[in-house]
Amino acid sequence: MKKFLSSLKHRLSSRRAVLSCVLLAGLFLAGASRVQIFLYQDPGFQGEWTGKKKELTLVVRNGSSQQLADYQLRFELPSNFEGPPFKIVDSQGRELPYCFEQPSGECGTAPTNTVWFKASVLPLGETSFRVISGSGSPVNGDGVFVFYDDFTAKDDTKWRFSPDSIYFHIENGWMVITRSTLDPELTSKSSFPREGVEVATRVYSGPGQCGVCYLSGNPTIVGTFSFEFDYCFCAASIRCKNLYRVSVGPFGEYTPVFRFYSTHSEACVSGQCFTCDPVDANGSVGIRYRRGEHAQDDLRIDFARVRKLAVPEPEVIVK
Repeated sequence: MKKFLSSLKHRLSSRRAVLSCVLLAGLFLAGASRVQIFLYQDPGFQGEWTGKKKELTLVVRNGSSQQLADYQLRFELPSNFEGPPFKIVDSQGRELPYCFEQPSGECGTAPTNTVWFKASVLPLGETSFRVISGSGSPVNGDGVFVFYDDFTAKDDTKWRFSPDSIYFHIENGWMVITRSTLDPELTSKSSFPREGVEVATRVYSGPGQCGVCYLSGNPTIVGTFSFEFDYCFCAASIRCKNLYRVSVGPFGEYTPVFRFYSTHSEACVSGQCFTCDPVDANGSVGIRYRRGEHAQDDLRIDFARVRKLAVPEPEVIVK
């Protein structure tokens, strides 16, 4: 009987209950087949039993043909998880950088249910990571993605401003390219491997806009590109290898995504995806935004990000 009461007391006191239940006394009634248990509230307990998980396991399945390094992975936090704050650790206990995807597509520190994190190594097969509530801090997208800019400042370490930086300014977290007859261009200083990358951006085309943002096969050669997201005459279009153009809607905000594979390239916007043959399988990928001289409004860019892209994409299972 004493062992039973001791075990029950341990189980009760170890739970984070709204009322901390501690066994006060037990009375075994002779001749009766029941135990009477008296409980009382511990006034010193300040916690709360939420019924939520304190830890998650992320099982990542790498079905590609090679080990992946510094790879960006995305998952959704379940509603029964107690966090943030939380940290993501690998099998060695090392903390991994993560950020929260915002409704706009940016990735930052404001909590949402969608999380991106960078896995240092993904061998073939399954790899497990732990999400542990209680401590840990998110980072900005710079710490997670291959390239990231949410345009909180005009950063000349990331971009070339042509013909002069006076045509570019930051306004409420948007990069604004102002009207000019000189066709101002914003070009990334970094270039990325032609095979296995995804580029996403969010842009706004005003009335009469005729400007472009595109990915070039070589950012130093004007006119050599795989995809062009073209705002012209109040219409948004995808142009592939300069061979055809598909209209995708009127002016407004768009978040195009460009994917580059070893065999082909792909562009998606407004729920439509278009596939093209690669322009130069051995080239590099750069990002360029241009505002045409005939545009009647400014070209606005909210963010740009680049991540690695494997085939097939690793699968993330939340447990």
